[in-house]
Amino acid sequence: MSSRDSGSSVATPAKPSGPDALAAAIDAVYAEVDRRLAAGSVEDVDRQAVQRLMTLAVKLYVAQRQAGAEYSPFVGDSATATDVTVTAMAMLEAVNLDVFELSLWRGWGKA
Repeated sequence: MSSRDSGSSVATPAKPSGPDALAAAIDAVYAEVDRRLAAGSVEDVDRQAVQRLMTLAVKLYVAQRQAGAEYSPFVGDSATATDVTVTAMAMLEAVNLDVFELSLWRGWGKA
Protein backbone atom coordinates (compact mmCIF):
# COMPACT_ATOMS: atom_id res chain seq x y z
CA MET A 1 0.00 0.00 0.00
CA SER A 2 1.45 3.37 -0.94
CA SER A 3 1.45 6.34 1.36
CA ARG A 4 -1.06 7.94 -0.98
CA ASP A 5 -3.41 5.02 -0.48
CA SER A 6 -3.02 5.08 3.30
CA GLY A 7 -3.97 8.70 3.58
CA SER A 8 -0.61 9.77 4.99
CA SER A 9 1.37 12.42 3.23
CA VAL A 10 4.99 13.28 3.04
CA ALA A 11 5.64 16.78 4.34
CA THR A 12 7.22 19.10 1.85
CA PRO A 13 9.62 21.72 3.09
CA ALA A 14 7.91 25.03 3.71
CA LYS A 15 8.71 27.67 1.15
CA PRO A 16 10.16 30.83 2.64
CA SER A 17 7.77 33.73 2.75
CA GLY A 18 8.10 37.49 2.80
CA PRO A 19 11.54 38.99 2.24
CA ASP A 20 13.18 35.54 2.37
CA ALA A 21 11.02 34.28 -0.50
CA LEU A 22 11.81 37.32 -2.61
CA ALA A 23 15.53 37.03 -1.89
CA ALA A 24 15.47 33.32 -2.78
CA ALA A 25 13.62 33.98 -6.04
CA ILE A 26 16.04 36.77 -6.96
CA ASP A 27 19.02 34.52 -6.15
CA ALA A 28 17.62 31.83 -8.46
CA VAL A 29 17.05 34.31 -11.30
CA TYR A 30 20.50 35.85 -10.78
CA ALA A 31 22.19 32.43 -10.94
CA GLU A 32 20.30 31.41 -14.08
CA VAL A 33 20.95 34.68 -15.90
CA ASP A 34 24.61 34.63 -14.85
CA ARG A 35 24.90 31.07 -16.21
CA ARG A 36 23.30 32.05 -19.54
CA LEU A 37 25.51 35.12 -19.88
CA ALA A 38 28.63 33.05 -19.24
CA ALA A 39 27.49 30.48 -21.81
CA GLY A 40 26.51 33.13 -24.35
CA SER A 41 22.99 31.70 -24.57
CA VAL A 42 20.75 34.73 -24.08
CA GLU A 43 18.93 34.79 -27.41
CA ASP A 44 16.16 32.49 -26.18
CA VAL A 45 15.34 34.64 -23.13
CA ASP A 46 11.91 36.22 -23.57
CA ARG A 47 12.22 39.98 -24.16
CA GLN A 48 9.11 40.72 -22.13
CA ALA A 49 10.64 38.83 -19.21
CA VAL A 50 13.70 41.10 -19.41
CA GLN A 51 11.45 44.17 -19.57
CA ARG A 52 9.47 43.03 -16.52
CA LEU A 53 12.69 42.35 -14.62
CA MET A 54 14.14 45.78 -15.51
CA THR A 55 10.91 47.56 -14.64
CA LEU A 56 10.65 45.94 -11.23
CA ALA A 57 14.36 46.38 -10.43
CA VAL A 58 14.24 50.10 -11.29
CA LYS A 59 11.01 50.71 -9.37
CA LEU A 60 12.22 48.80 -6.29
CA TYR A 61 15.60 50.56 -6.31
CA VAL A 62 13.97 54.00 -6.57
CA ALA A 63 11.44 53.17 -3.84
CA GLN A 64 14.25 52.18 -1.48
CA ARG A 65 16.31 55.27 -2.37
CA GLN A 66 13.30 57.50 -1.73
CA ALA A 67 12.86 55.75 1.62
CA GLY A 68 16.41 56.75 2.56
CA ALA A 69 18.51 53.74 1.55
CA GLU A 70 21.81 54.55 -0.14
CA TYR A 71 23.66 51.76 -1.91
CA SER A 72 25.06 50.95 -5.32
CA PRO A 73 22.56 49.47 -7.76
CA PHE A 74 25.16 46.83 -8.70
CA VAL A 75 26.79 43.86 -7.04
CA GLY A 76 30.45 44.82 -6.72
CA ASP A 77 31.98 45.66 -10.08
CA SER A 78 29.63 43.36 -11.99
CA ALA A 79 28.42 46.04 -14.41
CA THR A 80 30.79 47.69 -16.86
CA ALA A 81 30.75 51.27 -18.10
CA THR A 82 29.44 49.92 -21.42
CA ASP A 83 26.64 48.02 -19.66
CA VAL A 84 25.59 51.17 -17.80
CA THR A 85 25.87 53.47 -20.83
CA VAL A 86 23.87 51.23 -23.17
CA THR A 87 21.19 50.67 -20.52
CA ALA A 88 21.02 54.31 -19.43
CA MET A 89 20.67 55.55 -23.01
CA ALA A 90 17.91 53.02 -23.73
CA MET A 91 16.12 53.98 -20.52
CA LEU A 92 16.32 57.69 -21.33
CA GLU A 93 14.96 57.05 -24.82
CA ALA A 94 12.14 54.91 -23.41
CA VAL A 95 10.87 57.81 -21.29
CA ASN A 96 11.71 60.48 -23.85
CA LEU A 97 14.41 62.21 -21.79
CA ASP A 98 17.56 63.81 -23.14
CA VAL A 99 20.93 63.67 -21.40
CA PHE A 100 20.64 67.45 -20.89
CA GLU A 101 17.37 66.97 -18.99
CA LEU A 102 19.03 64.30 -16.88
CA SER A 103 21.73 66.81 -15.94
CA LEU A 104 19.05 69.33 -14.93
CA TRP A 105 17.30 66.70 -12.84
CA ARG A 106 20.53 65.88 -11.02
CA GLY A 107 21.06 69.57 -10.27
CA TRP A 108 17.66 69.81 -8.58
CA GLY A 109 18.63 67.39 -5.85
CA LYS A 110 19.67 63.89 -5.02
CA ALA A 111 17.72 61.20 -6.80
